[in-house]
Amino acid sequence: MSGNAPLWTAAEQLDRARAALIVVDLQNDFTHPDGHLARRKGVDVTPLRRRFPAAARLVAGARRGGVPVIWLSVVHDLEAEPANYLAAQLRGQRDAQAITADDVLAHRGTWGSAWDAALPAPLDSEPCIEKPGYDGFHRTPLSGTLDALGVTTLVFCGCNTNVCIQATAATGFARGYYTILASDACAALDGEDAHAAALATHRKYYGHTVTVSEILPHWLPPGPPEDNFPAIP
Repeated sequence: MSGNAPLWTAAEQLDRARAALIVVDLQNDFTHPDGHLARRKGVDVTPLRRRFPAAARLVAGARRGGVPVIWLSVVHDLEAEPANYLAAQLRGQRDAQAITADDVLAHRGTWGSAWDAALPAPLDSEPCIEKPGYDGFHRTPLSGTLDALGVTTLVFCGCNTNVCIQATAATGFARGYYTILASDACAALDGEDAHAAALATHRKYYGHTVTVSEILPHWLPPGPPEDNFPAIP
């Protein structure tokens, strides 16, 4: 065991002096009815959009409590995309020369790669980090950003619970961070079963899963009650 005593409980790990909120991939191509997944693959984004109010509450609570908010977005670029990613994501495509930017999820410079406007926008003071794939640590400055902020606990919201959140949380855990999933502010576009399975895996092997209402009392300073956010269609 390292020199530091373990922080056993979610309450200890959520101390606002040590935590950061990581918002993952709430971009138009994932979340919007006109985005890539809905338009090109027929994915129903409604269940994900139902998590927007919880995510918005979490962002607002982090800001009010002085907890850093870090925005992770996946940005792909056809000219630089790894062959294995294209093979995995475009399995029905057999002519590499025929692939266009519209075939690629969250392509750089497109509306699809932008944050969904139905959610709070990142503040100028909040780090926005682009990642080339699932894992927010891979080929990004995330680790250095967390070190500079003195963060030891990562709290995740966004999508997808079973893909990018899971990949980033697993790497964060391997690097020594406490990792917590905000269970009602995350979603899996593969469905509720996939979401539940990812939460169960996280609870068993990586850390706590708690609700937004369980997180916010640890972050909000004394004062007026937290803002109430209307449902977002």
